[in-house]
Amino acid sequence: MKLRTSLIALAALALGTATAAEHDEAWINKRIEEIKDSDTTAWRKIPWTASLLEARRTSEREKKPIFLFTHDGNIETGRC
Repeated sequence: MKLRTSLIALAALALGTATAAEHDEAWINKRIEEIKDSDTTAWRKIPWTASLLEARRTSEREKKPIFLFTHDGNIETGRC
């Protein structure tokens, strides 16, 4: 149930600038299913580094932005 609530909230954020007239309930339900069916482990494919300096060097070399992620807790429980 918590996952469904999170997905609905995520869908609502994705709709942020859209008006109610632009998207009907069927479209929203379709987006929710697409999100639920998406790869929830894709973040594990990111080449993480524990060093911000190394991340900066890699960012400059690969011309990609740095994504800084921090958490307090166990990420595997979904309660980070």
